[in-house]
Amino acid sequence: MKKVNACICMLLIIVVLISCQNEFKKTEETTSSAKKYISTKIKEPNERQFIHAASLDMDTKNCLQITNQIEEKALLSKGFVLKSSVQKNINKETETPVSIDSVKRISYYSMTAEIVIRVPDTSLQRFLLYAQSLGSNIKTRLVAATDVTFDLKLNELNLVDGIISKNISKTTDGENMIEVLPESKNEMYVNNLKLKDEVSFSTVELKLQQPEALEIQTLVNNNASWAKEMSLTSMAWLSMQKGYYYFTCFVLLLLQFWWVLPIFFLSKYIYSKKYLINFQSRKRNN
Repeated sequence: MKKVNACICMLLIIVVLISCQNEFKKTEETTSSAKKYISTKIKEPNERQFIHAASLDMDTKNCLQITNQIEEKALLSKGFVLKSSVQKNINKETETPVSIDSVKRISYYSMTAEIVIRVPDTSLQRFLLYAQSLGSNIKTRLVAATDVTFDLKLNELNLVDGIISKNISKTTDGENMIEVLPESKNEMYVNNLKLKDEVSFSTVELKLQQPEALEIQTLVNNNASWAKEMSLTSMAWLSMQKGYYYFTCFVLLLLQFWWVLPIFFLSKYIYSKKYLINFQSRKRNN
């Protein structure tokens, strides 16, 4: 009987050892497979990964036309426009009555534009050179880069290993324990995609300014009763202003023909000399 019990104990010990050995082999296989998966999926970064952002502030001759050209260039570069705003600022306006029912309006205005564009990182430099060629005066040019190589590496490692990047924090509120849940793997995956998108596409902010320009318009005065009710003094002053305008136009017209006077006096001088010579020769002959 003792021999039978001893044999049973030995068999149990052998079974336990075999099962432990099998579990150990399984754990080794899983760890080795995980290491192989990590080594195959995630490699050491061969190139640095940067997020580029650029800003450009410049003056332009025609704000609206340059804005359209920049937007077209961004689309041709396989980029896209996030924001495009063109604004016309009226600095000063003056109105002068031309006739009883019309008014001449002179507007002094300036234009500004704000554009936010995303272009592929590989074509950022070419896009900036093209935008600079459209400006007449470059005020500010800035290109900034942020290194995110190890951020991308860490995110990929966290996604592979299932490690949550954010720590679990607990706070005590009396007897209750409040646990802050960590970031889910879906959110980590989305954040990683956002980082890769920012690396692939650079953001460019442009500010355009157009110098002050002049715009003259002749408008119809729908409320013309004020002109019909003008006093004699106002009408006389208006007539004097018109007369001065016509006088200046006449003087400017005469100034355009200044070259006629030298030709006239030169021809007169030549003619007088010729006439004097002919008169002297006739006198001698006689």
